Amino acid sequence: MPGTGLPRLPATVIHLPKFRRGGGLLTELRKQQALVERGRQACALAMVDLDHFKKVNDTYGHVAGDVVLVDVVQCVKAHLRPYDRIYRYGGEEFIVCMPDTTVEQAGEIMDRLRLSIARLDFEFADIQVTASFGVAALAGSMLVEDAIGRADRAMYEAKAAGRNRVVLQR
Repeated sequence: MPGTGLPRLPATVIHLPKFRRGGGLLTELRKQQALVERGRQACALAMVDLDHFKKVNDTYGHVAGDVVLVDVVQCVKAHLRPYDRIYRYGGEEFIVCMPDTTVEQAGEIMDRLRLSIARLDFEFADIQVTASFGVAALAGSMLVEDAIGRADRAMYEAKAAGRNRVVLQR
């Protein structure tokens, strides 16, 4: 869009960097869970939700929201190892799967990521985007859906505690 610093993209198109969509989420997490069950490794899940994202879309438009999503996903990927995975779970919600990582280690990684997201600079406006994180173990003894639910509840605890923070579900 001329004069806004935004790319010329239709509002319905989002060009996120390569990452896995939710369709393969449960299949991939069940594979990770099988490794956990066999005692091969720990695995942590993080639910990531951008704080007040609707306000970005409402104030600056959906193209601006798409730019924010692309930049945040790139930031997340920059903090992950090659074998960690990010999945889009909803509009501005993502799940990060971190094999061979404890909940405490994942919490430290997510806290560094939280700080990096808050420092992102957007050319189209002087805004600060923050995120809330919930971290839980992908345990062999529970359903994958339950592990996702635990991470989701921890993320909502982070939001209830003031947003822009990481909550661990132990």
